[in-house]
Amino acid sequence: MKITKQQLKQIIKEELKDYTRGEARSPEIQIPGYGIMTVEGVKRKLAVMLQEAADDATKDPPSYSHLNGGVIQALHQALRDHYQNSEESLEEKIKEVEGGYKATTKSGRPLSKKPKTKKGAQAQRVAVEISKAKRGK
Repeated sequence: MKITKQQLKQIIKEELKDYTRGEARSPEIQIPGYGIMTVEGVKRKLAVMLQEAADDATKDPPSYSHLNGGVIQALHQALRDHYQNSEESLEEKIKEVEGGYKATTKSGRPLSKKPKTKKGAQAQRVAVEISKAKRGK
């Protein structure tokens, strides 16, 4: 995948946002085959790439070039691994309820009406974090 000079400048600018005096404000994680990025940088990059993939899929004829390189999958897996292995927890929690699991907000409000599988509730948590990163929260 080629990147333009403008895209490179934007990537550098976004990565520098996460650093103050050489110290990362967000934890760093290793993305296999891609390098080291901050968690916030990974969230932003993943949100942008998913939006671009959605836009490409609506073209006539559809293009799925964003899915070919495995970058989206690598970013997603790195985020999942980080949150599963780290001591810091997401603001959203998973609660076991009758019939399965529910992702909840930090105040305990359920994010869904119907119970999900544990994997489904975790996916919902990741989606919430990606949405927050996209909105800059």
